[in-house]
Amino acid sequence: MKLYAVDKLYNALEKGPITSKQIASRFKVANPRDLVYRLRRDNVAINTNMVETRSGHVGRYSFAD
Repeated sequence: MKLYAVDKLYNALEKGPITSKQIASRFKVANPRDLVYRLRRDNVAINTNMVETRSGHVGRYSFAD
């Protein structure tokens, strides 16, 4: 069974928070927010926190409590 990027993101979120840059590089996607949107559309509660890095601000996603 082939895992799609959305499934891989769900599995990664189960392990802990992940940033949008990590999503883009790990899953080879150009728009990480689209993957988060697809999960939210399927009623998965995901929090977004903005974190400051050396290169600017990025979104960090995690499951809502």
